[in-house]
Amino acid sequence: MSQVIHTSDRVLFRRCRQQWDFGSPLRMNLEPISTGPSALWFGTGIHLGLGAYYDPETPRDIARAIQEWELHCKSYTGDGEVSPETYELGLSMLEYYGKWAPKHDQFKVLWTEREFKIPLQLNLNGFVSEVLYSFKCDGVAEDSDGRIWILEHKSAASFSSSYDYLSLDDQCGSYILFLQEEMNRPIEGVIYTVLKKKAPQPLRVLKSGAFSVDKNQDTNYAIAYQTIKESGQSIDQYREFLDYLYQKPDNFVHREVVRRNQNEIRALEQSLLWEITDMLHDPKIYRSPSAWNCGQCAYYSPCLQRWEGADITSTLRLNYREREEIDA
Repeated sequence: MSQVIHTSDRVLFRRCRQQWDFGSPLRMNLEPISTGPSALWFGTGIHLGLGAYYDPETPRDIARAIQEWELHCKSYTGDGEVSPETYELGLSMLEYYGKWAPKHDQFKVLWTEREFKIPLQLNLNGFVSEVLYSFKCDGVAEDSDGRIWILEHKSAASFSSSYDYLSLDDQCGSYILFLQEEMNRPIEGVIYTVLKKKAPQPLRVLKSGAFSVDKNQDTNYAIAYQTIKESGQSIDQYREFLDYLYQKPDNFVHREVVRRNQNEIRALEQSLLWEITDMLHDPKIYRSPSAWNCGQCAYYSPCLQRWEGADITSTLRLNYREREEIDA
């Protein structure tokens, strides 16, 4: 029977390269006890909405994306509940995206939200074994020059100061590796779209009745202009502030187009096989602190206690539980 390695398994493997006697999903199959919708749950809902929006079988209509988000919220079965704030945030993000996307999309979407299981042959301890490498791709698009691109949607609390690291993104690199073979067409690269977990707000009103011209407000030119116009106040009074907003890059959706080198993509295949082989050989999981990995790790607290020599039993009992099902 083939073993299935999902892209998320590789992420966990890299985050958990620490010599634990607890907590690692690769060892004790523990998971955090949910206290409400997680960032992953929220991001999944945004992905479902954008998958519906870009579905080539239907006209692009943000109302379909919003409907998917509403269904996602209604179907939540975890601990806690979907708060009105969480619901409204997802709703407002998608509503804004529906206004942003038509002005920036310059591609034809071929398909969205497809899952793949690619058979790989590995030599494990002298025996050839088949592993299924599983991943789900947000979509594939074709530009006006006939070039093929991977679509990758992300939601984030803030925008990065630099997206240079995306040129080394081996998750989407693996998508290119396998999908261009599946499609029998070269893939140019990846179109990353990042939605900030905020939405534009009307201008703040000061005690004087005038509008704030604080440049750090969560607003944009269109909303600010409309707010001032509807108030009956003079547009000229806010001209400098409006000019700033007009020139300012969009603060709520960011798009990064990254071309990928085919030599690097071919080399990635061997690197991927080495990593999966390492995962299946019961590797030593050693400490490897990282601002990126540790900052997002659900096991940060017990890990820190473990290395400090503290008693972690109560932490594990209160905040974690054994998974009821193990992915096949």
